[in-house]
Amino acid sequence: SFVGEGEYVISRPVEGDFTLTCKVDHCAGMKGEPVNGSSWVGLSVREHPERNNYRWGQEFGVMQVAKNGVRTTPDHGDGAGTRQSYQRLPDGHSWLRVVRQGKSWSAWTSADGKRWRFGSVHYKRIPPKVGAGVVFRALPQDAQMYFRASVSNVTLTKGVPDDFAIEPTPATGIQSVDITGVVVAPSNPKIVVVRTTARGLLKSTDGGNTWKRANGSLTGKANSVRSIANHPTNPQVMMRGTSDGIYRTCDGGQIWQKLSLDCDFDGAGPTAVCGEVVAFVPSKPKMVFAAGETKGLFRSDDGGDTWTRVIDAGHRFTAIDINPYFRNQFGDTVIHAVTCPDRFVGFLGRGKSSFKATQQNAFDFVSFDDGKSFKTHVERAELGYLNTMSLRCNQSVQLYGTTHGLIHTFSFGMDNCLYATSLPLESMRPFTAIGGSVAGQQFCTRKFVQAIAPVTPTRLSRSDLGGDVWSWTQAKGEFPKRVLKIVPADPTNASTGKSWWLVGEDALYRSNDNCKNFRRVPIDE
Repeated sequence: SFVGEGEYVISRPVEGDFTLTCKVDHCAGMKGEPVNGSSWVGLSVREHPERNNYRWGQEFGVMQVAKNGVRTTPDHGDGAGTRQSYQRLPDGHSWLRVVRQGKSWSAWTSADGKRWRFGSVHYKRIPPKVGAGVVFRALPQDAQMYFRASVSNVTLTKGVPDDFAIEPTPATGIQSVDITGVVVAPSNPKIVVVRTTARGLLKSTDGGNTWKRANGSLTGKANSVRSIANHPTNPQVMMRGTSDGIYRTCDGGQIWQKLSLDCDFDGAGPTAVCGEVVAFVPSKPKMVFAAGETKGLFRSDDGGDTWTRVIDAGHRFTAIDINPYFRNQFGDTVIHAVTCPDRFVGFLGRGKSSFKATQQNAFDFVSFDDGKSFKTHVERAELGYLNTMSLRCNQSVQLYGTTHGLIHTFSFGMDNCLYATSLPLESMRPFTAIGGSVAGQQFCTRKFVQAIAPVTPTRLSRSDLGGDVWSWTQAKGEFPKRVLKIVPADPTNASTGKSWWLVGEDALYRSNDNCKNFRRVPIDE
């Protein structure tokens, strides 16, 4: 128990995976007592718990805050120094739990200490040896009485609970989709290309009013398209990763040349609904990246004529993101390539993959030198990555669509947070639809995201800040039950951020008013 002011930690040293639990018996402020509203009591894990005055290094915790509910340590940049998450865990849960599994830190709550509810998971590079225990924090500002709090049933055990699992709700209703993605030419927003599982590419040169197939003489598996890449400055040049290999066109899709790359794309399997895995570097159009289901990540420095493997085989790559907004002093940009292991592919609701990836963890590989070298920024065992997107506000900020929901990072992926139930976001469901657009003079990109199979199908989540503050946008008009992709209709720097393409389970859709109203776009060949 505690009465007073200041910050105090009672901890024990522990190494490796562990489970830390307590029950909050009393926390002043929850019934209106005049204490500082940001005082708290709960669980804290710190790199150096013996140090005070913010010298304790990295930390993770879950706390009952006097007048702000149950919170974790920050899931955002915390410029205001609140040391609290935006997410609020369930009220009425007096039992708190922290589970460490490698670099993944999860917060749990319970009303009775028996049935535990998942609240949040943070990926943090905290060393194996830490101090874990109880924290009391009482701020004197605005307080008219000393803060009082007490806890009981404090336990610290090695390993994770026997029934430990963070289980999402699998996607449904997309087993037999036709359209799996849409790409807009970076140099000409009127050129729009959709990819399909069996009909190849369908292309519009007038902003979606009319459509034609852009397959030339290709047949069979070459028309099962896993990914499209448009040249940054010449819309006549495209690449398509297909179940029959990778092809290039230099005349807008009339003639296709098969390239020499030996890479296994799956244009009809489960991951066909994931992000793009073929991409040009915007500032260096001769540089192209391509990644497959099991054969690795490749780079070409001559527009696709020759290829070099830059990440070994064994990973199932689901998306490549090449930051279009930032370059360093050498002219190089940041590149992310993410993966999803076999055991999480089933959450897409499209059956099992015919390809077997040997790597059993999910990875976020990052390059800071235009793909000459990649480093493992994240390796995790509790989820899989499905898509990723860089943001204009800061080159270190990134969003990830995963099998378990939306992840936000403010450190190039090294520390990241899986958003849970209390924010205006669908949670614990697979996400592949994450889109961002320049919005006039707005500092940050405008972002819309949604789960594949949301609880409420007629709304999207919108953020105009750094991807950590969200609001609901209610969609009207014609709108699908499932959302696979959302892409800005104008990817140029002159965009207003108002117009968007959306791929549903049954068709292509368009909005011209910030996703408030949608119409179905007929694709008549």
